[in-house]
Order: sequence, then structure tokens, then C-alpha cells
Amino acid sequence: MKGIECWNIKDVDFPKGNRVEQLKFLLKYSILAPSKYNRQPWKFQIVGEDIVNFFVDLSFPLPVADPFRYELIFSAGAVLKSFLIAAEFFGFATNTHRTENPVIQQSLHLSKRLDKEQLDHHIPFPAMIQYYSSTLSY
Repeated sequence: MKGIECWNIKDVDFPKGNRVEQLKFLLKYSILAPSKYNRQPWKFQIVGEDIVNFFVDLSFPLPVADPFRYELIFSAGAVLKSFLIAAEFFGFATNTHRTENPVIQQSLHLSKRLDKEQLDHHIPFPAMIQYYSSTLSY
């Protein structure tokens, strides 16, 4: 997806049945996460039908603007949280695991869909497609 096309996502388009397509759909919400300097320093790998590996892309360091990689870490946290919020909204239980592999920062495991009674109805899902970021003066 290019430009603002990625913001044209609707929950009613959630695919039925095919788990891999469902994971790809959840990732569409994840990439909407804010990132400082608009770096979007993340990559994903779908493994099987219930695992998404998350990678931090270190190939474009910002030694002056982000010498200690704080902004990179905050951005990584935002994309992970966005995935977890979307997964829960669509009824999935999730577990995150920090891996021993230095390249794969997190492994996200999805399990069976939650029953309606188990869903957290206070999660901020609707706000995910209403992010606003500006470097202009207030």
C-alpha cells in the first residue's frame, strides 16, 4: 500500500476463514502505528497460521537524531501494541515472546478466537485509524 491508501481499511473487510489472510489483515492495522521521523522501522514475518515474528529494522540508523535509539524503541512498541489491539478486537487471544534470536525482537502467537464475553470492549480500536501526527506549532 502506498501513501494514504493504507488508511482506507475497514473492520467489515476482515477475511473469514483463512488464518494467514486474517494475520495479513491485522498487520494492515499495525503499520498505521506512529513512528518518529516516519521511519516505520519494522518488518514482519508470518510463520504458519498463528505466529507473526516482528523485526526491528536497523538498516537506517539515525546517529544524530536518535543516537540512543529511543525513538526506534518507542516506534517498535507502538507497532506491537497496534497489532495486539487489532487482534483482540477481532477476537484473538495473543501471547508475546521475546526470542533468543537477536534478529527477531518479538514473536507474536495468536490462539483461538475469544468468546464475546472474554473481549475487552474498552480497547481503543476505533481510534487506530484516526491517528494524527504533526510537527507544526500548536
